[in-house]
Amino acid sequence: MSGTVHRCYLGAKCSSRLLKATSAISTCNPAYASKNPFSRKKTLAYPFSMSSSASQAPGGPWEPKSDVDYQKIPRLPLPADPMGTIRACIHDHMNKKWGFLIYRCDYSSDDAWAKFISTVQLQMREGLELLRATDLVPTLEMTVKEDRETLDGASVDQVREIFKSWVQGNEAKEELRDAPYPGPFQYVRYTYCVHVDADALDSIVNRAPQLPKRDYKRIGYVNLVQLCARDMIPYSDPSDVDPEEEEHDEDEGDENFVKVPLDCLDPERYAQLFNAATFDRMRRYRRKEDGVSLAG
Repeated sequence: MSGTVHRCYLGAKCSSRLLKATSAISTCNPAYASKNPFSRKKTLAYPFSMSSSASQAPGGPWEPKSDVDYQKIPRLPLPADPMGTIRACIHDHMNKKWGFLIYRCDYSSDDAWAKFISTVQLQMREGLELLRATDLVPTLEMTVKEDRETLDGASVDQVREIFKSWVQGNEAKEELRDAPYPGPFQYVRYTYCVHVDADALDSIVNRAPQLPKRDYKRIGYVNLVQLCARDMIPYSDPSDVDPEEEEHDEDEGDENFVKVPLDCLDPERYAQLFNAATFDRMRRYRRKEDGVSLAG
């Protein structure tokens, strides 16, 4: 299979090759469970639920629901009660799932990837047990998107385009079929995704301390990618776009992604992202030498 990466655009320009062959890895999958040194028979294997979609059907923009009385919708709790925020999404806002989409953008080593998955599994499991939130296990899905032909070497911008298409597609809309709000910008799963390239993978499985040791120096990281309003709302007139918003200082980098320590994928940090200020804080406080966020 070719390793060529093709850029994905919305609407008629959307490449079907970029939207095919995605899968969610499960701890029930023998290919991964056999390589998970932290699995225990009596412990629930939470973080990766089994689901699959052979292709991504393109969809139209999200539309507000005309039959919803938004004044009667319970407000999501503040991030000071992180598990309460996620519970409110599931029970009050009728979200079917919570958890990040993770895009695998390096295929040089299946063993390294399995080690990464195992590390995230253990981190999520310990987080839910520590927070006494195992009731959230049935709705947790950390969905891994894999396709060597289209994702191998994909940049953050390319993954953002693919994630954008997924958020506007039928799979995401089905997950939020009973939710009162459109997906983007209301719920973390449909606003942020995780990009794992070769350097991020190497930082976690080779350079950072390995479990059960803790990575106190925040050596291991992943790329947290954010959608923003101008990503989702097409401009009919290019003059409507503020040039100052489109151009960024090289030292600031892309304002819609940030390198975050791996522990930012745990349940508590996930819930904190319901507050938009959390992502801004992650971007603002970064280590100079490698750009990894020191916040969160």
